[in-house]
Amino acid sequence: ASALDPQQRLLLEQGYVAMHTSQLDRGYLMGSNVGVYLGYSSSDFSRIMGATAIAESVYSATGMSQSIASGRLSYVFGLQGSAYMVDTACSAGLTATGCARNALQLDDSEIAVVMAVNLILANDGAHTPFAIAGMTSLTGACHTWDKTTDGYCRSEAVGGSVIWSISTNARS
Repeated sequence: ASALDPQQRLLLEQGYVAMHTSQLDRGYLMGSNVGVYLGYSSSDFSRIMGATAIAESVYSATGMSQSIASGRLSYVFGLQGSAYMVDTACSAGLTATGCARNALQLDDSEIAVVMAVNLILANDGAHTPFAIAGMTSLTGACHTWDKTTDGYCRSEAVGGSVIWSISTNARS
């Protein structure tokens, strides 16, 4: 557990919540063509833990890998659809949703679990150069589509939803 990125733990928790609230039958999910589409753009955890003994653990290879996160959710639920991770920075969650929608339209997946996560665990790394370059807001607030906009703000969130086409009858 100490080698598991907290973002992966949050994805498992919120993935379960999304599956539970969608009222999908658990028996249906095991072995089904349900895809997981994940927006995941940064991992402060692997950078922080890289200098510790935890990084030497056999579990760190999967616990700190961004590409493993979507497969972890698929594995826990026994899903056999695509396990897709996308990193497009701030738009990763939106891009993952678009990929899930396309998969449903093309019948690549019967159902799609869409997840996104971002935790800021350190003040160093990519955040400092963005601030030095003047990309982040000096006021610390977002003013989207406003003339007072002075940059963007980094934030933390995790969320998930389950989507399917109208023709899918997976709730029974």
